[in-house]
Amino acid sequence: MLCFVALLAGNALWTLRFFDLLDDPRKLLEPTPILSGKHALHCYHGQLGAQAWLEHQVSSCFDPSYQAGYPKSPVFDSGCRPAELFYLPAQKHSYVSYKVGLFISCLLIPIFFISMARGLELSPVSWLLAGFFGMILWWSKLNTEQLITGELDLLLGGISAIIHCCWLIRYAHQPSLLGWCIITFSACVAWYIQPVFFAVFIPPIALHYLWNAFKHSPMWHLSLYLAWGLALGVNAPWLREWLHYLGLMLPIMDEPLTSAGWKNLWQDWRDFVPRDPLMLLLSIGGLIGIPFFAYRHTSASIIMILTAVCVSAASHLHRFWPMLEELHLFRLLHVVVWFAVFPVVHMLEGLSRLLSRKLDAAWAGAAWLAILIAGTVFVLEIPMNWNSLPKLKVGFSESQISLIQKLQFQKPTARVLWEDSLVNLQEDGWTSLLAPFTGQAFLGGLDPECRMEHFYARLLDGRLAGKDIRLWSDQQLDQFFNRYNVGRVVVRTEASIERFRNYPAAREENTDKLAFKIFTLNREHNFFLKGKGKLIEATWKRIELSDVQPEDGEVILSMHYQQGWVLSPQVGEVERQLDAEDPIPFIRLWLSSPVPHLVLEWRGP
Repeated sequence: MLCFVALLAGNALWTLRFFDLLDDPRKLLEPTPILSGKHALHCYHGQLGAQAWLEHQVSSCFDPSYQAGYPKSPVFDSGCRPAELFYLPAQKHSYVSYKVGLFISCLLIPIFFISMARGLELSPVSWLLAGFFGMILWWSKLNTEQLITGELDLLLGGISAIIHCCWLIRYAHQPSLLGWCIITFSACVAWYIQPVFFAVFIPPIALHYLWNAFKHSPMWHLSLYLAWGLALGVNAPWLREWLHYLGLMLPIMDEPLTSAGWKNLWQDWRDFVPRDPLMLLLSIGGLIGIPFFAYRHTSASIIMILTAVCVSAASHLHRFWPMLEELHLFRLLHVVVWFAVFPVVHMLEGLSRLLSRKLDAAWAGAAWLAILIAGTVFVLEIPMNWNSLPKLKVGFSESQISLIQKLQFQKPTARVLWEDSLVNLQEDGWTSLLAPFTGQAFLGGLDPECRMEHFYARLLDGRLAGKDIRLWSDQQLDQFFNRYNVGRVVVRTEASIERFRNYPAAREENTDKLAFKIFTLNREHNFFLKGKGKLIEATWKRIELSDVQPEDGEVILSMHYQQGWVLSPQVGEVERQLDAEDPIPFIRLWLSSPVPHLVLEWRGP
């Protein structure tokens, strides 16, 4: 028990350091967002998804705050699904919920690995060793980088899938209510957090089931069918949405299959080797320990080896079909190392028992394990590098606050064109929260890396809609800004600054202390491309209009069309209006007469 408490205490200390809470843990409850990597994006989409689920039992919605309206969907931002889980229990859409959820997830890491070891029917000593090495792996350099980047779907989804596999192995030998509950719950979580990753585990799971199929009664089979059926049934509503919106990725993933992947695969064999020294050491230890582990845990060894093969193969499929790179399967490879923990701890425990027996001293084995743990901590230089360990960035800087305050002054009657950049993605993740903190609608700012067609209308590193900003004529800029109702422009590159200083309709604002330049555009603000009216409100679930006057029976809005719109009152029809430039159509309303008040409600795909 003392060792278990020490393990949890050490992990808690590491977690506090990562969140920069050692001086004052109460800062965890301050309503300041995490801004490292894509955490801000996950926070934003997690809030939208939680709101949509609580009100309409769907995880997707229409977000008019960015890109003239785009579908917040399970496909677009896979990392937001853990965020939705963090927000749903509290039913409060504060940034505290996200921080607390991530904090608790980090605290539970040793318990997760102990649970895996229990599922594999290892001894209590191996439980603690698994918890220790799991903690070390979680805070390794590579894993910490992914935590800071915000790849929560991979990390938490991978843990859920491994817990499921481990307890499925136990259930084949010792069926129990506890085992069934863990199998069911872990499958539910794994399907929800990352269905693509969990699908990779299906072949080894199926093989394990067939391996044990003839050893059990029909009740055992029915219990597993019920567990897997419940997991899919619980996730069926959002999985249907996921499959629906997966089509949005297809236009940007039209690369053909290529045979060059085989050649590159052998040339780039180092990609199969973990970059992190600790992961490399554990991988080697796992390869050495797997024969000893297989002697007592044959079925567990088979499922581990097959899972490692499936995961390794899936992580390199993008070499043969580049479209799969959009699904980020290449991030799966280091999950294999987590499986290596268990052959390693089994081998270490065996060495401990052998040492105690040879020296005829019970304390010898315990001393060996204590020296091993202390040596691991020393080799990793954890005490020496404690103050330089990476940590999350929480809260806005003074310059970011100044920029947000400057953008708040204008009424939201037009959009802001924000220049994205791929140069420093880790530092620019905070821009995903521009809309909720400024109350403005933006073109750009959400995710510079996104290649979805809805992101056509943006300024990225001096290129507007994919074309060098310096090649745009004044007339072309006028047409672009009228189409998307742009009232202000925030730029950072020299090419963009020079172009807007030479643009007659742009007036530069005073931004001496900011890294960005802001230009106000001298043009009439109007969200109606055809017809007349006023935009009262545009939220994730509705667009409210007043004094709507059609022109030739038509009203065209500067909003992207999305399947699922319903007019209230039903005085006309909602259709898509194709655009010659934008690959996404706009909203077109067919109205026979003027309407004093009109609401477009989004009811889902």
